[in-house]
This record gives sequence, structure tokens and C-alpha cells, in this order.
Amino acid sequence: MSVEANKAAARRFVEEALDGGDVQALQELFLPGAVRHFPPGDVRVEPTPPAPRPAGMTMKTEIHHLFGEGDFVTIHLTHHVTYAPGGRFRSRIGIVDTGGQTVEWNAMAILQFKDGKIAEEWVVRDELQVLEQLGIVKPISGA
Repeated sequence: MSVEANKAAARRFVEEALDGGDVQALQELFLPGAVRHFPPGDVRVEPTPPAPRPAGMTMKTEIHHLFGEGDFVTIHLTHHVTYAPGGRFRSRIGIVDTGGQTVEWNAMAILQFKDGKIAEEWVVRDELQVLEQLGIVKPISGA
């Protein structure tokens, strides 16, 4: 596949799978067995569809930059997420109750494509930004 086709698939991943919660799009875009590297741990894309997004949760993503080279696409983005009451955020420090709040965070995602599908994903995100917004972490006074 061309770099432009991979970039179009990356944009579809953000718009349909992440923001739209379309499980079918996720299954179409990823190779079975693909690995998604997230903090705090890896997730393998199985042939069976993943669980749908929790009811009441919404996500809107701003794509700031979308770069492609060879089989790789890098996305610089900001997620704006409203959690349903009782929602949870998986972080390096554990699973955190979101209390139905709206938070945002910046992230970078690198997608590797094979045969036109995503074979692997690496995500680096600003978890501290989320934990501060949720009141889990407080800045040092005067900082």
C-alpha cells in the first residue's frame, strides 16, 4: 500500500474506530493478532470483536500532524473524552475512577502497516495531564 493509503487508513482509525466507537472499523483496520502497545500494557487484537465502548462515553480527537514514511504513520493528536459516570481510565498507576468527568490529553501514536492493515501500534500519552485533571495528582505548590 502507498503512504497516502496508509495515512487515509490512520485517519479512518481515529475518526471511525476511536471517535466513532465503531468496532467493525477496528476489526477491518487491524490485522488479527496485531499488538497495540499502551501504557500500562499491551493489547492484542483478536479475531473476535472487542467489547464496545462504555455507554455514555464520548471521544473527539484533534489530529495536529499526520506523517507517513514507508510502512509507518505517526499521528500527533489531542483526545477530548467525556466519561460516563462510573467510567475508568487505565494508567501506569492503575485503574482510576473518572467520575463522569471530561478530560483531554496529548498523545503520539505510531502505526505500522502490513498488507494495508495495521500490524502494530505504539502509543505515548500524557497520563500526568489526565491524572491532574481527575484530581489524582496535585501539582507541588509554587511549581
